[in-house]
Amino acid sequence: MTTIITLIKKLIAQISFTLFSLKKRMLEFINIRINRKHKIYKVIMTSSSTSSKIAIVAAFPRGNLLDSICRLVDRLRFNGYHVIVIMNEGSSKSKDWIDELSNRDLTIICRPNIGRDFGAYQAGIRYVHNLPIYSNLERILFANDSVYYFPDSENFLDNILNVDGNWIAMFVNFQQSIHAQSFFQIFNRELFTNNAFLDFWSNYYPTNFRHRVINNGELKLAGLLIEAGFFPKPFVTAELIESSDQSHLVNREEKFALWSNFGSMIPGLLAASEEDHNLQFRRVFTRLNPTHHVGIVSTRVLKAPLKLDLLRTGLVSLSGLRDVAKGAGLTGLELENFTAEMSSKGSDASFSGFHKLWREFGYE
Repeated sequence: MTTIITLIKKLIAQISFTLFSLKKRMLEFINIRINRKHKIYKVIMTSSSTSSKIAIVAAFPRGNLLDSICRLVDRLRFNGYHVIVIMNEGSSKSKDWIDELSNRDLTIICRPNIGRDFGAYQAGIRYVHNLPIYSNLERILFANDSVYYFPDSENFLDNILNVDGNWIAMFVNFQQSIHAQSFFQIFNRELFTNNAFLDFWSNYYPTNFRHRVINNGELKLAGLLIEAGFFPKPFVTAELIESSDQSHLVNREEKFALWSNFGSMIPGLLAASEEDHNLQFRRVFTRLNPTHHVGIVSTRVLKAPLKLDLLRTGLVSLSGLRDVAKGAGLTGLELENFTAEMSSKGSDASFSGFHKLWREFGYE
């Protein structure tokens, strides 16, 4: 009976969202298939770098994220990357972001806000292919502004940027299908010159619909690369967290969030042995999305950046997010701005009606 109800709800969600989004989908089709707006871009400034490592950073100026994106850009440059910021336009904050980023030796490209991060990555790949240094490139990195980079995240970034491998991901997600989280991954030359990679970007339709970006972007790219013989190497793992000298900082609230997601009651948490907890913890990295289920743990222990939609999962509290941000170096006005940014789209309890249904099945 439960399965039948779920199928009915899924069908209702699909039909209602299709009707609701019809006008938007038609406009998107015209912009992409007819006007080809996704191929339009303007180079604001170019870097003098001749590095064999390129970072394509997708950004949409908004909220209180400029400090975070600057930290990411600065650390990439410190580690020898030629940084190309692909800025999706349409925000009143674009000028402020360009003014600040222009103080650095990097490339800034502005384009219509079409396709979210994958649309920006696609534009970046097109630009990189035409660079004289393309034949000498050794690494291409994708990163976006959907995570918050903290003052104390520097060592974490230095470490991941120096990991060897043909496909490095900050996190690997095991929900739906195995895939690298699109907000930070690195490809070496063997991979980014492979036909599976090249064909994907040549044929990608840069939609603005979240579920299509995930299914036809993040999941499809990973599936094609895995079929071609590659596999994403996760940087954040249960072993990395457990071996850290800061692993004792995992607190009771975080353990409860971990257990409750597996359907355990509070008494189960209270009675759980340390061994039981460790087993449940490792299961996250083989069955679930670790950026949500242990994201706050990764920040507390490793100073990893934090997903901006974490409050919406219902697995953490706003006070817990503030505490972990403090522990990662945020203070004063930036801490207040971070809190406002994390809560700007509400929590898991903020949705109702069709929006709640659409979110349940990944349409929002």
